[in-house]
Amino acid sequence: MTKIGGFTLIEVMVAITILAIALVSLLSLQNNDLKAVQSAESLITASMLAEKLMEEYSLKIVPKELHGSEGNLKWVLTVSQLSPEIKRVSLLIQWDEGKEKKHLNVVEYVYVK
Repeated sequence: MTKIGGFTLIEVMVAITILAIALVSLLSLQNNDLKAVQSAESLITASMLAEKLMEEYSLKIVPKELHGSEGNLKWVLTVSQLSPEIKRVSLLIQWDEGKEKKHLNVVEYVYVK
C-alpha cells in the first residue's frame, strides 16, 4: 500500500479556523484605527475653531458670555475682568463622538492697556 500525500479534513479545518481568527483580528484593528482617525479629526477641528474664536474675541469688548455652534461643535466663550488691565478669556468647545461627549477647554489671559 502506498500512502498518498495530502491533508486530512481535521488539518484543513484547523487551518481555516486559524485563518478566520487572524482575519477577524485584522479587521478589528482596522476599525480601531478608523475610530482614532475620526477622533483626531474632531480634535483638530475643535482646535482650529478655538484658535479662530480666541483671536476674534480676545481683543474685543464682548458680553460676559457668548454661545455658538459650528457644525457639530458647540462653544461657550466667557470673558471676565480680573483687574482693570487683565481679562481672562475662557473657551469651552464640546462635541459628541459616538456615545461619548468630548470637550476642549482653552483659557487665555489678555493684558489690556
